[in-house]
Amino acid sequence: MKQFTDNQKRVWDVTINVNVLKRIRDVLDLDLTRVVEDELIARLSNDPILLVDTLYVVCRTQADKCIVSDEDFGGSIGGDVIEEATIALLEELCDFFPKLRRRTLRKILAKVRTLADQAGTRAGTILDSDKLDRMMARQLDEAEADLDRELAGTSSTTAPESSASTPAP
Repeated sequence: MKQFTDNQKRVWDVTINVNVLKRIRDVLDLDLTRVVEDELIARLSNDPILLVDTLYVVCRTQADKCIVSDEDFGGSIGGDVIEEATIALLEELCDFFPKLRRRTLRKILAKVRTLADQAGTRAGTILDSDKLDRMMARQLDEAEADLDRELAGTSSTTAPESSASTPAP
């Protein structure tokens, strides 16, 4: 069993078993046994709403005992808690499966974490460099030049009236 602590300092037990998986499927129409086929690791990692809905169903029995509604539960998850809860859920899901599939899922999970870390590092490197500033300045220059060309193509004088609207002598 894994755990995470929400922003209200409540500790939530994350336990995955057949009953919990059935409840998730029934309530959310989400089949966590198809974690690889449906790219659920990425979906749960990238969609905090799906993650919190799933966690609430997983923790529902405990939430009912503590009289915590789904709205209160969701309101107490944000910031670093999202990462902690994601790890707890995904690791517990990996532990649910038999050894061979568990090993494969752990490798996938490790790869997803590595790629996420690399993406964060690369984004930080780009933001810390002047590369993004130069790219944005170039795009602004191009937009300004496009606007200047468009404005230069329009005339400030009005067009003469057509002969159909001019009264006959």
